[in-house]
Amino acid sequence: MTSTEDIVKFVTFLAQTQRMFLQVQIFAENSALLHSVSTSIFPTQGKSSDYAEYGVTISVALHAMLRRPPDSEKWAMGMSLLLRHTGGSWLAEAEVGWTGQEIGWDPFDSKEVRATSIDEIYLNVPPLVEWMGLRFRDEVARLPS
Repeated sequence: MTSTEDIVKFVTFLAQTQRMFLQVQIFAENSALLHSVSTSIFPTQGKSSDYAEYGVTISVALHAMLRRPPDSEKWAMGMSLLLRHTGGSWLAEAEVGWTGQEIGWDPFDSKEVRATSIDEIYLNVPPLVEWMGLRFRDEVARLPS
């Protein structure tokens, strides 16, 4: 595969991942318990380290405010997928959690997938995002109405 094909394949993967997040966003927007729902993709670059080669990470996140927060540490909820390359492996870290005033992001469930190739990530991330979406929906169903 040429580098152009690799880039197109990666961008297609990101678009498909965002589309999966948008399906959860539509669910959240239709919930009477949530408002101000957004999905974003954040590529970042810091210093190269053991955490992320070349300092590059990509985060895909969904954020939804609760209409009636039960307390100051549960005023929003969301899901986050972080992609990075480290130590010769690709790592996809999935979290579903709350956002609070003092704590900030507080995951209540998480999973990760480690892969030796980007093609493995392409195969393993969609089920991971599907899992996040189900956990998010389950938690919304537990909210007091």
